[in-house]
Amino acid sequence: MDGGHHLAATDTARGSAQRMDADLSAPSPDDLSIYGSLLLRGAIAAASTGNRHNTAELLDEAAEAGTRLGHDANHMWTAFGPNNVLCHRVNVALRFGDAGTAIDYARQVELDQLPINERKATLLLDTSRAFLMRNQHDRALHILRAAGEIAPEEVTGRPTALRLVRDILATAPISVRREARDYAATLGVHA
Repeated sequence: MDGGHHLAATDTARGSAQRMDADLSAPSPDDLSIYGSLLLRGAIAAASTGNRHNTAELLDEAAEAGTRLGHDANHMWTAFGPNNVLCHRVNVALRFGDAGTAIDYARQVELDQLPINERKATLLLDTSRAFLMRNQHDRALHILRAAGEIAPEEVTGRPTALRLVRDILATAPISVRREARDYAATLGVHA
């Protein structure tokens, strides 16, 4: 995927998941977590190609694995589980330009059930982007700040997060602009 070979990444993830699934008669939590995470990566790759059908299939299979696992945990350092699948649904909806669907999925996530702060911050950054796409700058800024409180390094260290700060600054209405400018200044970001 990092090399831009999204079709190959989708096919590889799907094929590997199918082979793994065939061998999982009595899967352990580690097995389900790896399997589900593989499906999620495939879904992201499929979304990058614009293939909604493959994306939906892979996300649905990952959701089934999450249901079988029954909880979110960091087995094999995957942070996999039902809420992580929802996080990926948020991200995919954004990739397809559907901010409303992204927000709907984000509202279903039990944030406190996500096992690592990086995943929480990623969800919040995606949700902030979705609210910005809907021109709800105050909500976008509020959620962005929440991400910064949970995992400051995820906001200050990610170019996409800093771009989000700049986008909020550049498009915020007067009622939000001052607060956005003050927050951006704390991060060292200028429009």
